[in-house]
Amino acid sequence: MINLLIDTTSWKKLISKTEVSKSLHQVSKWVKGNEVTLLCPAVLQEEWQKHREIELKVAKTSVIKAEKEVKLLGYMPGESQFQFALDLLQSQISVADELFQMSVAIATPNSVLSNSADRQLKQRPPFHNKKDSLKDCILILTTIEYLHEKGQKELFFLSDNHNDFAVKNDNGYQLNPDILSNHPDMSVKYFRTSTELIEHLIKERHLSSLKADIDKVQS
Repeated sequence: MINLLIDTTSWKKLISKTEVSKSLHQVSKWVKGNEVTLLCPAVLQEEWQKHREIELKVAKTSVIKAEKEVKLLGYMPGESQFQFALDLLQSQISVADELFQMSVAIATPNSVLSNSADRQLKQRPPFHNKKDSLKDCILILTTIEYLHEKGQKELFFLSDNHNDFAVKNDNGYQLNPDILSNHPDMSVKYFRTSTELIEHLIKERHLSSLKADIDKVQS
């Protein structure tokens, strides 16, 4: 089973503003097919509840803007067409909500709070570039502690916040080793984009492909 952590910013990017997100539905397929286990630290759940309303408003704004643009071109589509487009975009929030409900909820242990405070004081990663990284720190350390307690040593981590979490290597980026200082035996595979993550899991771990399903329907 693949353990997957997606940070708040990457969840927001999984919600497309212009079309149905294939990446979001690919993750949904894996979770529902018991190929991937989503991990959800309490800090992530709290952040998602704040941002989901923002994403709903962004989707509505996107459709309203598109409506104005096509009317300027002299095309007058029916109101139902725009409502359909809005419902389609906003339905992604429902998919994300469902995925959060299917995720493994993880409480924040006191050890992580003290470790995070110590890292912030000493400006250790993820505080090496800025001090306002407390939630990011709690997010990753809570997940690592949880997997350690469960005797599991591998995590797939999706976050475009490479400044806080990652360092460059020959292949692009990897998780900053200092973040794993308490658990050096833990393997965290870091990805900046959902495309990189999905391509890796399909190619290297042979997980099922949503594209393959679509191709079957179209053939």
